[in-house]
Amino acid sequence: MKSMPSSLARAIGAVRWTFRTESGIIGVPISYRVDGKQYIAVLAGWGGGVSMFGGPAADATANVPRGGQLYVFALAAPPLATGSAAPPPTAAPTTVPARAVALTNAPPADAPAAAHLEFSAAQVSDGARIYGASCAVCHGAHLEGISAPTLRADDVADATTPTVGELYQVVARSMPKTNPGSLTSQQAAAIMAYLLATNGAAPGASTLTPADAAASNQRYVR
Repeated sequence: MKSMPSSLARAIGAVRWTFRTESGIIGVPISYRVDGKQYIAVLAGWGGGVSMFGGPAADATANVPRGGQLYVFALAAPPLATGSAAPPPTAAPTTVPARAVALTNAPPADAPAAAHLEFSAAQVSDGARIYGASCAVCHGAHLEGISAPTLRADDVADATTPTVGELYQVVARSMPKTNPGSLTSQQAAAIMAYLLATNGAAPGASTLTPADAAASNQRYVR
C-alpha cells in the first residue's frame, strides 16, 4: 500500500492518521524513542528485481515509482495507554533517501568549504555511456533506482548526505555489482561527472581526475 498508517490504535481498530508515500512500503515499520520522543520509521520504494525478470509482473510494475525513501515520523507525545486516542504528528515527516554508500556526520562548523569540482562536457558524455552499460540496469536510466538505490541527489545536505569522494570510492571499488572493481579509475571519474551533471552541475573546461574525485569533500547535492 502507498498510504502508511503511522499511528494505529489496534485495540479499538482505528487509523488515527495516514501519509501517502511516493512508492510501496517494502519494510516493516519500527518504533523507537530518543530523548523521550517517540518515532516511527518505515522504508518505501518498490525495489527488488521484478522489472529485470520480464513477463507480466515486469509489465505491471513498469511505471511504479522506484527508489528508496526512509520515512521517519515524530509523534507529539510519549506512547499512550491502550485504548487512548493517538495524536497526529506535530510536523511534516522527514524523508531521507536510502544510500548504498557509507554515511558520515556533517562537517564541523569551522571546517573549510569544499572545493567545487570541475568536469568537462566530453567527460559527461563518456560517463553517460559507461553508466548506461554498467549502472542503469540497477540504478535506472534516470537515476531513479530499480533494484538499487536512487542516485538522485538531495536539494539540501544533511548528516546523511555522502560526499562526492565517498560515492566515487563506492563506484571505483564496488561497482558494478555483477563485476565489482572492473571499472578503471578514469571510468569511475567519468561516471561521477555524469552523476554531477545529471543532478544539475554545469560542466567546465577541466576534466575531473580520479584523485580529485576521491579526495573531494563536496556534498553530493543538486
